[in-house]
Amino acid sequence: HKKAGVVHHIQFSAARDPETGALAIAVNETDISRLKSVQNELVAAQKQQERFLAATSHELRTPLHAILALSDNMQKNPQLPEGSLKMLKIIHSSGQQLASLVNDILDAAAIQAGALVLKNDLVQLHEVAGGVIDLLSPMSPSSVKLVNSVPTSLPMLQLDSARLTQILTNLLGNACKFTRAGEIR
Repeated sequence: HKKAGVVHHIQFSAARDPETGALAIAVNETDISRLKSVQNELVAAQKQQERFLAATSHELRTPLHAILALSDNMQKNPQLPEGSLKMLKIIHSSGQQLASLVNDILDAAAIQAGALVLKNDLVQLHEVAGGVIDLLSPMSPSSVKLVNSVPTSLPMLQLDSARLTQILTNLLGNACKFTRAGEIR
């Protein structure tokens, strides 16, 4: 029952009259106006948070792509000292990880809006795994070796390559965090 901003929850149940024992209908009415109001405020706050995250993520993309492009171009300089090249690789790899996080936030917003679109790419699993290993190698401990043991003879897969990369990055990233020494295959 709803009237002029007041919301009531009415529940009907079968009961017996305590005096006569006759079957009766028990009616329980509860004013849930405040609960509904708080629920509406929470939904509005969640939508505002989602809009903020999506807008912020889009704003982060532009400078992040500039960092990635510049660090990639600088790595191609043949006169660059080895120490500087190693630092540029770490900058580039870190930028790729940040770009992945930004994309995760945008994906979450798309999922909330029911607008996530999956691509249908033909990919070679060995190549995707190699790209993820290249991304994570500069940040893994020196006592941990990342090895691509995916056979090159596997057939091509038809799937969303960005999602596969995202999954492998999360799995290997966690493995790197919790492996002190040895190999991750």
